[in-house]
Amino acid sequence: MNIITNGVLYIAYMAILFICYLVVSTPFANIVVGIENTNITGVDGHVESTGAAIRLAFDISFALAGLIPTIWFIAWVMHREPDWRYRQY
Repeated sequence: MNIITNGVLYIAYMAILFICYLVVSTPFANIVVGIENTNITGVDGHVESTGAAIRLAFDISFALAGLIPTIWFIAWVMHREPDWRYRQY
C-alpha cells in the first residue's frame, strides 16, 4: 500500500482515538467515583482499591489502543523488501 494512504489512516485513527478518550473518560471517571462513594461499611477499602484498578485498566486500554498501531506503523514504514539480487543486463 501507499505510505501516504497509511499515514492518513493512522492520523485519522489516532484523532478518533483521542476524541473518544476525551469524550468517554470524564463520564467513566464519574461512574467510578460514584461507585467509590457508596456507603458500604464492610468493603470500603476493597471498593476504593478496585476503583483505582479499574481506572488504571481503562487508561492502559486506551494507551495500548494507541501504542500498538504506532509500533505497527513505524515497523511498516521501516521495513525493506528482500534483496533478490536480480541483475538487469
